[in-house]
Amino acid sequence: MFCLRCGTEVPDESQFCRKCGQAQSVTSSGAAAAVGPARTPATQPTSEPNAKSNRATISLIVLMLVIV
Repeated sequence: MFCLRCGTEVPDESQFCRKCGQAQSVTSSGAAAAVGPARTPATQPTSEPNAKSNRATISLIVLMLVIV
């Protein structure tokens, strides 16, 4: 079966997920509920600003401080 919160595969007899600690549900027959992995929304990775942009920003700030 799979964890209800994070989707990690856990043994059928497990009461808790080994990864996130979520309690696993049990059906009235005593068998663990078989569910698929949790679906998470697709997210775009955040891109980090490049070094040139950082240097230009820092240079501009330093120049403004020197002028003041």
